[in-house]
Amino acid sequence: MLRKCFKIFYSEDVDILTLINGCRKACLVEEVKHPNSLIVDPPMSEKEIVRKVRDVMKDLEKAKS
Repeated sequence: MLRKCFKIFYSEDVDILTLINGCRKACLVEEVKHPNSLIVDPPMSEKEIVRKVRDVMKDLEKAKS
């Protein structure tokens, strides 16, 4: 779903790093450090994830201007 809505690529120099936890332990929060990380915890629908990413993108655009 994310690939249909956003340009997806793997690089250390990204605007938003979206981390999708596979379980409630949320290991990604502890292991990954990025200034603009979006942590997604289950259960969350694909539409909810897309909405969250869009909201974060809007906030980043506002901060830049």
